[in-house]
Amino acid sequence: MPLGALYRPILEFARECRVDVDGLLRRVGLTEPELLDPRMRLSPDRSRELGRELLTRIGDPEAGLKAAERLRLSDIDLLGYVLRHSAHPLAALERFARYAQLLGDTLDGRVERQQGRIVVTFRLSDGRRMLPEAADYLVAGIFQCVRQLSNDQARPIEVHIPRRRPRRLAAYRRFFGCPIVFDTEGGSLAYDARSLTVPFAGGDPRLVAILEVMAGEVLSTLPRRGTVIERVRAHIGRHLENGGCNLDAVAAEFRMSERTLRRRLQQAGGSYRAVLDQVRRERAVALVEKGEETLAAIAQRVGFEDTRAFARAFRRWTGVAPSAYRVR
Repeated sequence: MPLGALYRPILEFARECRVDVDGLLRRVGLTEPELLDPRMRLSPDRSRELGRELLTRIGDPEAGLKAAERLRLSDIDLLGYVLRHSAHPLAALERFARYAQLLGDTLDGRVERQQGRIVVTFRLSDGRRMLPEAADYLVAGIFQCVRQLSNDQARPIEVHIPRRRPRRLAAYRRFFGCPIVFDTEGGSLAYDARSLTVPFAGGDPRLVAILEVMAGEVLSTLPRRGTVIERVRAHIGRHLENGGCNLDAVAAEFRMSERTLRRRLQQAGGSYRAVLDQVRRERAVALVEKGEETLAAIAQRVGFEDTRAFARAFRRWTGVAPSAYRVR
């Protein structure tokens, strides 16, 4: 469940693009004060629905980058204050990785040292694929946070973005100012280690210790990680396109019988069929939106034998045929 306040820069950019933000929020059952309340956390489906609606109406393929330019540390609430009062940018990034779940229940972060470089990586633990603009927003948003924390001194030397390579690269090159690799499994930014250890003038170890206690308390209230439904989602997400996501293959990976796996999914409030259907829906909608492949190719990629079966499923998911959805 991502933090609702993360949408503030997107709403700001949408208004600049003359989108009726208030009307759009009403259609998804929200008001702006509700969305930006520090306690608001959206379900993954609701978050994706809101993001898709906003991005569709904005109509700018570089919306993720342009929204990230408006991101402030205060938009990430408690985590932003933890980062701001760390000793230096590296300490801030290490805390970002430690408390990444404050931004989204399924967001995993990691910081690694690699021969004079510091690499911060992040991915979704439940196997979901982000909308392309959402992937841009996440990577560019972390870039912006480090830039603000370091007073514009720390700049990445390489960036990885988990989305298809865009048609136009100029905006990405201007934004990051370094080599960019697309279509990666997760997102990452690599920095020269020396640029991340310049002390912050406002670093306050006592305050950070207090804020970390608060961060730990908030984490303890969030849903547990690694539930059986999340693990099954992740497996299906990895194997959907190679035909290795049938129930017996999942059960074998988890070292349990099919019967046991079915029972545990039922106890968690789900079923294998429901999880598979959800992953297929998300992957199919994303591919249809991109418009880069034929419907027959998409049907095969998401596990349907023919386009008729795929079209029936797509209409059930969205209310319209895939061809109609593509031209909206």
